[in-house]
Amino acid sequence: MNKEELQILRISHINGKCGGSVKKYADRIDHIYTELYEFWRTRLKQKRYTAEAYEFEKQASYYLWILAEQVLLGIWSPKGYKDFKVYHPDRIISAPAYDDRIVEYWLTEKYIKPVMQPKLIPLNMACQENKGQHKTVLYLKQAIEEIYKVNGKKIWYFKGDIQGYYDNVSHDYIKKIFSCIDKDAFVLFENILNSFESEECYAKEKEKKLHPESIKKFGVPKGNLPSQWIGITYLNEIDHYITGLPYVLFYVRFMDDFIAVCTEKWQCKRLRSYCQKHFDENEMGIRLHPQKTQIAPITTAFKFCGWQFKLRNDGTVRLHVRNDRKELKETEIRQMQNDYARGLLSFEDIQLSLQSVYAYYKLGDTRTLRKYLSDKYRFRRN
Repeated sequence: MNKEELQILRISHINGKCGGSVKKYADRIDHIYTELYEFWRTRLKQKRYTAEAYEFEKQASYYLWILAEQVLLGIWSPKGYKDFKVYHPDRIISAPAYDDRIVEYWLTEKYIKPVMQPKLIPLNMACQENKGQHKTVLYLKQAIEEIYKVNGKKIWYFKGDIQGYYDNVSHDYIKKIFSCIDKDAFVLFENILNSFESEECYAKEKEKKLHPESIKKFGVPKGNLPSQWIGITYLNEIDHYITGLPYVLFYVRFMDDFIAVCTEKWQCKRLRSYCQKHFDENEMGIRLHPQKTQIAPITTAFKFCGWQFKLRNDGTVRLHVRNDRKELKETEIRQMQNDYARGLLSFEDIQLSLQSVYAYYKLGDTRTLRKYLSDKYRFRRN
């Protein structure tokens, strides 16, 4: 957008929403600027030890004012994403630019979260305050043990997993879900959606030889807050349907992983059929993972949220750390050993890291594993 187009947009906004008052226009920018500043100061300024953050901080007032006007006029959109790979599970993270994070955080905390969070079921456990993986595992363990006391081993579970969740979510369905947020905020939200598209899904749509305007868009970036809330809410209709069924004894979801406990096998099969039918009828772009989705009696061990659940004969659940997670953690500890020996880490850093590891392991039956790690890995300087 050139200067002339921007000036026309300013005048249009002043004459429209500001009733012709330049002062009212400036006051609105000032209000948004103050909010963006507070979000930057409290959330992102702590991540200042990067070149990008340092450059922003040198002229923070100027950049924040530009962002505030772009937000007010509805023309702000992400500049782009920096991709990097993470492992276990392997995936590409698309990190937004530093100043884009400020707007995304402000948009999420002020407009998305207050509207969408009350719509969620209580046991939607991902990325929310006072929830998380730790509590998800505890709730599931406790629920299975309580249900066993009443039903014995006559329990079945349906464990669902979405294949390529973030890469395949439909932009049209997302817009339908989030259309309830503030109208001006929704414009910015659409700009975030339109800034990203799964290359694989785009290639498949292009093969259909449709008119460019008829090509549906799929995929959101893994690495920003709005995408996080898309992941949390995308299956909300499924959550409410399953929890409303009288034969479902327990249900919990952690992002795209969910599990429902029932007393009969046919009930689990019905849930699986409903989920895939719902995905197809609403053109959601997603499907259940053919290998990771599972229907089995509760006596069959299963993996969920990084742990392996196994029902003992006495009705208690034993939690094992998955083998791939053990290997990953040992690799991390060996790296810490090397870094400490070379003087790259302090002993306090080592203590903090190991405390978090052992606190996580204490969730399950890992006494032997913890003793093995503490005996095997010693930290000495060269």
